[in-house]
Parts: sequence; structure tokens; C-alpha cells
Amino acid sequence: IKTFYFDQYTLWNYLEYMSITYAHITHLSPVIFNRSLSISPILYSIKTLNLSHNSIRIIDTNFSYYFPSLEKLDLSYNRLILIRKKAFINLIHLQELYLNNNYLKQILSTIFPRQSLNIINLNYNHWHCSCTNVLILSISRPIPTCQTPI
Repeated sequence: IKTFYFDQYTLWNYLEYMSITYAHITHLSPVIFNRSLSISPILYSIKTLNLSHNSIRIIDTNFSYYFPSLEKLDLSYNRLILIRKKAFINLIHLQELYLNNNYLKQILSTIFPRQSLNIINLNYNHWHCSCTNVLILSISRPIPTCQTPI
């Protein structure tokens, strides 16, 4: 699977847990979700979304718009190099976020929803430890190791 279209399946209104792992997904975009939402209001009941072990490189702006009830998001073991500025802005119920084992070098602190986030894993990325990144990385437990020094 290169691009996953959520409207290919039915009964989304009752789905609380979605796991799409090892599917070789490379791209998720608002267009994909808009296509589905024009048919029915799906994805609103999903509380856990596991997209680990794919090939996703970028999380686009407004990704979170389509998952307002999300409590756990696993994007580990992808090829993430970029998370756009407002990608997680609507995830006000998010408690767990797994971004470990990707290719992230830096990250903005403003992308994280602060209302309810309890667990964040940023380990095993290619962190460039600038002054800004060091503060952000320190919120992860265990604290990630830098690839390049300050």
C-alpha cells in the first residue's frame, strides 16, 4: 500500500482501535481523509491509531483534525523526517505519542498537545542537539541520545 484511503472500508463509526502496520504506507495527507469524510463522518471514534512499521516520511498539517478522540498515536519505526507545525494541534485527548525509531533531526515544541500528554517517546532518531532541541528532548523518557553535539 502506498496511499491508504479510509473510505474503502465500512463501519468506521464504531472503530476505536486501528492498526495498520507493516503496510509500506508512504504518505498520509488531508486529501485522503477529506475523501472519506465527504462520504461519512468517520475516524471520530478512534482512540488508538497504530501506524508503526511503515515508510511514512511526513506528517502533514491538520493530520489531527480527523482524529479528535485520539488518545494514543504510534508512528514509531517509520521514516519520519518532518512533522508539520500544526499536525497534532487538535489532539487534545492525546495521552501517548510514540515517535521513536525514525529519522527526525529536530522538532518544534509547539507541535505537541500539552493538555493531556503523559508519554512521549522520541528515542532512536537522528537528533541534532541545538539549544531548542535539548529542552524538547528532555521531556521524553528515557531521554534520547543526540546524533550531533551541541
